[in-house]
Amino acid sequence: MAVSRKRLIGIVLAALLALAACGKPAVSPTTAAPKKTTEAAKKTEAPEKTEAPEKTEAPEESEEEAVYPIEGNHKLTYWVELDAVTRETIKSLSENLAYKAKAKATGVEVTFIHPPAGEERQAFNLMLNSDRLPDIVERVDAYYTGGIDSAITEGYFIRLNELAEIYAPNYMRIINSDPDVRKEAYTDTGNLMGFGMLCSDQDGMDTTINRENAWIGPQVNKDWLDELGLKVPETIEDWETMLAKFKEKEPEGWPLLVWGGASYGSNGLFEITGAFISAFDIGPLFFLKDNQIQYGPATPEYKDYLLLMADWYKKGYINDDFPSMDVARARTFYLNNKAGAVVQGTSTALELKNQGITFVGAQTPKFADGPDVHWAYRNNLIRGYYVLVSDSCEIPEVAVQWLDWNYTDEGYIACNFGIEGESFLSIDEKTGRPDYVPDIKDNSYANFDRNRSVIRLHNGGYLKSDLRSNPRRFIPEMEQDIREVWELMDTSYVLPPITLTALEGDEYSKIMTNLNTYREENTIKFITGALDIEANFDAYLQTMQDHDVARACELQSDALERFNAR
Repeated sequence: MAVSRKRLIGIVLAALLALAACGKPAVSPTTAAPKKTTEAAKKTEAPEKTEAPEKTEAPEESEEEAVYPIEGNHKLTYWVELDAVTRETIKSLSENLAYKAKAKATGVEVTFIHPPAGEERQAFNLMLNSDRLPDIVERVDAYYTGGIDSAITEGYFIRLNELAEIYAPNYMRIINSDPDVRKEAYTDTGNLMGFGMLCSDQDGMDTTINRENAWIGPQVNKDWLDELGLKVPETIEDWETMLAKFKEKEPEGWPLLVWGGASYGSNGLFEITGAFISAFDIGPLFFLKDNQIQYGPATPEYKDYLLLMADWYKKGYINDDFPSMDVARARTFYLNNKAGAVVQGTSTALELKNQGITFVGAQTPKFADGPDVHWAYRNNLIRGYYVLVSDSCEIPEVAVQWLDWNYTDEGYIACNFGIEGESFLSIDEKTGRPDYVPDIKDNSYANFDRNRSVIRLHNGGYLKSDLRSNPRRFIPEMEQDIREVWELMDTSYVLPPITLTALEGDEYSKIMTNLNTYREENTIKFITGALDIEANFDAYLQTMQDHDVARACELQSDALERFNAR
């Protein structure tokens, strides 16, 4: 395939970007994707305006049944993340039990392409400059800033609606089973978002879709609390008292150990949970308050949040290398009982439990005399991780049928539990949970979280039941003392999964590229003291306005209005 002059320039620029990025943090998640201008792109553009799906009336369920194995000898390529922890055990998802079962069932040979761990966003944008994309790409919703409509209109990925109706009867049957699920499954212009992570969390064998409870939030070291005679903190004042005592108790540790990465927000500063910032009656990013969408880091209240974080940083409550702290280094602290609190998922709590250290959940705190908190982490019915078929794929109907297998009864078992006899022995029909093999159950599932991407799927497009497949959910302390605590939070400021049109997405991505880069850089400088908050915050706020944050909020508001009208 010949490379156009414009694409060739893009490839050269991408190579230069890669060289320039050596030794530097990965690019911002809001880096705008370059536009694809080949004839293939024009060929696959979505219609300018397509009728969105009906709000309450779903089409009749397809009577078609998918037939496996798929006839013929087919090969596909799949671009998908493989986290650093999983890489310690396997080098490719081709070694994963679920994908081994899928290969046998579908007869399709798949080559997995894994971007470097921690550099996924940069790799995604560099990939878009290549002459040919992999056949299938996961997490387009997270990495293509302009949104799914824009990704389709620009010609990188194909519209799946018609293919899915024919070749993905299992996925479409689930999508059409509930109007609320269907509402989340499409963009405002009627494009299917892709093959997403659908959640079904209840006991037994019923796989009806429902909302999975919160998996991440504040946790505190209960052993330290008990030793110091403290209760689980409820207010910011409680946290300050606790952190001060933790610092006295363990001067070589960290009262609040902060680390993050792509899944938690830039620099690990609680963007996914809203911890601490929500005490100021705002959200960590876009939020809905008094029927108006605002951007938390561009509000006057953000100054008070920065002053609080800067004060905690100066007092040594927060680890001084929080912008670069990764999970490997963080583990050296918390597994040695050198951490008083974290904002993470229950995998951390289980790891600690197996070390004889008890962490418990804490609700997102408010000020004692301040407003209630209205922003905390909340799952959608479809938890994203959308998988799309690229415009480069020469056998899209095979790709769609291959993806649909994850939503079959057989696929549900493999994607959640692995292979019978290798990872589990049987499934209890009353609870719907597997009897995992002894090696997995060993030491109270101590190694499950380090091997979950080997045994089954953890992320991606499939019918997921975390309650039934994740051993952490079998342990009462993990559920009752942590996840159920987080589920008590008010989330009325949290936006639903709204989508932008292609035209909006293009404008939005340009705004957010500048806006988020500026926000992230200055937030770190303010907290660490490199920039004086009192002297520079007004200029920061003005620059946020100059970067068109009001227009970004307007675009979000228009999208919310359309979502509510679906």
